[in-house]
Amino acid sequence: MACIRAHEQAHRGDMQLVVDAGGANPRINCIAAPLRLSSDDVGAVWLMLPGGVAVSGANIAATHRMVARIVKQLARTGAER
Repeated sequence: MACIRAHEQAHRGDMQLVVDAGGANPRINCIAAPLRLSSDDVGAVWLMLPGGVAVSGANIAATHRMVARIVKQLARTGAER
């Protein structure tokens, strides 16, 4: 669910991280970050964890770092507009 919500948020321009700590499925925790690929396209980067593993600051930071790397690469290749 976090990934779907992240996609919806990206379409609205809301780039806030989505954390689903067992809400959709108690066996899975998910952190998802909205990603704007172009003026028309969006995506999301997500990290899934077993339900027994707490969503930590390190997990959130890792998700943010991955988004930053992807955005940087897209900008470098001219794919992001």
